[in-house]
Amino acid sequence: MNYKYILMLQNQRFVDRAKELEFLERHFKSEGAEFIVLYGRRRVGKTELLNRFTHGKKHIYFLARRESEAETFNRLSMALFKMFHDELLLSRPLSSLDSFFEYLYEKAKEERIVLVIDEFPMLIARFRGLTSVLQDLG
Repeated sequence: MNYKYILMLQNQRFVDRAKELEFLERHFKSEGAEFIVLYGRRRVGKTELLNRFTHGKKHIYFLARRESEAETFNRLSMALFKMFHDELLLSRPLSSLDSFFEYLYEKAKEERIVLVIDEFPMLIARFRGLTSVLQDLG
């Protein structure tokens, strides 16, 4: 994964974000996996930008929240089930971040997939080892 790209939105309305959309498109079309952190003040249109970027693309949108690890894994498994219709995920939800990202990695070999994790800091707060899992996958 490539960790050097950080996109920051300035405090402005979502009017014409052509530059930001082009940035995301360019990295979506790159050869390797990309890890992009999109951050900025609340209510400046980050989610709307991502909605527009992912429109028409195979993607998973996951909103992190304050909840138990088990609930997070159930929701991550459900997000994968909705995308890939893998019945096994319903009877045996994933139980680790490694298994989630390995599953997604295998599926992404067939087709480019965008994973959007909204409220990423909440996920990091729950899973302190998340950044090292991502680094290990890179």
